Amino acid sequence: MYVVETKSGKLYTGVTIDVKRRLEQHAGWKAGGAKALRGDPPVRLRYAETAVDRSQATRREIAIKKMPRAKKLELVETRVDVLSNATKPGNVISLSFEELKNMDPVRVVRDDER
Repeated sequence: MYVVETKSGKLYTGVTIDVKRRLEQHAGWKAGGAKALRGDPPVRLRYAETAVDRSQATRREIAIKKMPRAKKLELVETRVDVLSNATKPGNVISLSFEELKNMDPVRVVRDDER
């Protein structure tokens, strides 16, 4: 499950097994991006979690999509590191800023253009 920030500042939430590939699709570099992002491409990966299975990831995605914007911003700005509990089923793994940066082809390109 991931959250990206778009050019207009919107927070878009989705589910994938390959965050980097999905961001490349959303950015238009590969076929298959979300229609919602065609006119408002992602500029930064803000948050990512792993889940035990797709069902759990989808439930989490739905829960985040229902959150008010303020709660979403709180989530992406205050990542809780629970990696020590990652092996227990049902626990969320929140990725660190460096891990997110390494998974984010959109931000890498944008930073290299400067």
